Amino acid sequence: MTKNELPIFQLIYTSTLDTDVPGNLRNILDSSMRNNQRNGITGVFLYSDGNVMQVLEGQKDSVLRTFSVIKSDVRHTNIFVLLQQDVARRQFASWSMGFANLTKDALNEFPTVADVFGSHQDASTTQRRAKSALAILNSFAEGAIPIG
Repeated sequence: MTKNELPIFQLIYTSTLDTDVPGNLRNILDSSMRNNQRNGITGVFLYSDGNVMQVLEGQKDSVLRTFSVIKSDVRHTNIFVLLQQDVARRQFASWSMGFANLTKDALNEFPTVADVFGSHQDASTTQRRAKSALAILNSFAEGAIPIG
């Protein structure tokens, strides 16, 4: 990395999405794709039965600004940051916002997914969940997780 290059910042979080309002998920995905392209952010958004796991990567200020918007969005609750780190290169560069609706088969095949998703999280297990989250996101990027 040269002096003029900034490292890529990566943030992974989970949340519970308000699914009582029809179209919430679609609206979030549409605006995420538009905004992420404009702000130079790439990532993946995994969804399962009201639960979200998302990775955002890009310049640190852009990622933190985007995450601040997510935290203030009333459609997201139970937000837990699993990982914040600088990385040498983007791991999800192909997507302004890759998306998968995880099937029950995926959840059964990858039991660590259930461990990472949902609102049953606490600070004492964040480090273990961060490692699992990154493995799950990479499995999605490599096409190993069945999606629906």
